[in-house]
Amino acid sequence: MADLPPYWTNDDIEKLDHATTYEAMRTVAEGLLRRIPPPVVQVCGPISTGGLGSVEKNLAAMERAVRFLQARGHHVFCQTPFETPIQRLHLKQAQSGYPVDLLSNFYEPLFKAGLIHEFHFLPGWKDSYGARWEMDQALHLNIKVVRFPLDWDPNG
Repeated sequence: MADLPPYWTNDDIEKLDHATTYEAMRTVAEGLLRRIPPPVVQVCGPISTGGLGSVEKNLAAMERAVRFLQARGHHVFCQTPFETPIQRLHLKQAQSGYPVDLLSNFYEPLFKAGLIHEFHFLPGWKDSYGARWEMDQALHLNIKVVRFPLDWDPNG
């Protein structure tokens, strides 16, 4: 892969391509997060619920937000490369509804390990089940919360 996101390795991408559990994906994320200089920030906002009306549009907005923060000197954990294997696993498990086990088996251990230091919430985050859960985690785990300006344009 020629254009790897910052801090990613080809090995990360290969492991993620073969991951069949949230725990295996988390192992990739942990290795990646340990390479990112602290403080590490994560963009929080709609992906599969709420937002701009589709996963594709929400992921594009999230990636724009990641680039926005990187351009301002932040070290960002970009979670969008995990979305394809997350969707693959969700389909394989034939679950209906929100994949709550994604939150408990992937994100929660990362947050509890202290590997992510700030959450930057996109406008419209309250429409997202996962982002609301992330806000609860931030409050519970004392992770710093920063809100994007309400007039931030997710379309670029």
